[in-house]
Amino acid sequence: GSVASTNGSNGEKGTGLGLSLVKEIMSLHLGTLEISSTLGKGSLFTLAFPLVIPKILIVDVDSQTRGWLCESLVESAYDIHVVQNCKDALDFVAKQPPHLILADIHMPKLGNDLPPVDSLSMLEKLRENPQYKQISVILFANSIGPEVRKAVFRYGAQDFISKQTSKEELLLRVKRFI
Repeated sequence: GSVASTNGSNGEKGTGLGLSLVKEIMSLHLGTLEISSTLGKGSLFTLAFPLVIPKILIVDVDSQTRGWLCESLVESAYDIHVVQNCKDALDFVAKQPPHLILADIHMPKLGNDLPPVDSLSMLEKLRENPQYKQISVILFANSIGPEVRKAVFRYGAQDFISKQTSKEELLLRVKRFI
């Protein structure tokens, strides 16, 4: 078959495929593409993406920590969800993947789970699934030793914070990944 070709503004040849690719990409991202042209003057292309409110999943068994995290983040207009264990976190991710997970590294393993799921095994399951690799994870604890800190990053967490972190520091860390 033949390939359509037009001269560009500097005489270069084009196939006309670029605009159709842009339209497809915008459609996949639920965005819009508008074009207005004036003969002899040029064209204006307007691309618009839908407003996305970042979704954060908090995973912690301790109600005080969950409450503090929610209070600290609520002013930043995030879509905040809370679960109390790692199994529920994985179930939540399967239904509606968040942009960021904040999880206590010392989550207890649930005896009913086969196998039991703690924070590091939850993180490992997320990193094994290509569909969830883009989810950022920040783990937190009261304090941990250097070996656990190394494991946090080896398993694929983006960051680690102390439970004594200030609200301002928490917001700075969260904003790095959303």
